[in-house]
Amino acid sequence: MCISFFYLHIILMVKVMLDKIRKYIVDEDERIIYFNRKVYISNFSKILEIGSESISVKSKNGIFIIIGENLSLLKLLDNEVLISGKIKNIEVFDER
Repeated sequence: MCISFFYLHIILMVKVMLDKIRKYIVDEDERIIYFNRKVYISNFSKILEIGSESISVKSKNGIFIIIGENLSLLKLLDNEVLISGKIKNIEVFDER
């Protein structure tokens, strides 16, 4: 009886861990992170404008506008973008 409870506990722990991993992998919330003169945006729907002083990115919940100097795209994947340059401001327009 004690052994079966132990196995049940292990199975439940594994299920919880797998649920957390699944949620992390299929994360659909947009994220914007600023670090080391770079802006990382994930889970966006499209890039609206690219310029050396402004880059606009649309997500399912709004629009991010990165304003600065010498802006450029360092990395561009299906739903991730990494922007570098002298970042002066990040504007967020929530459309919810």
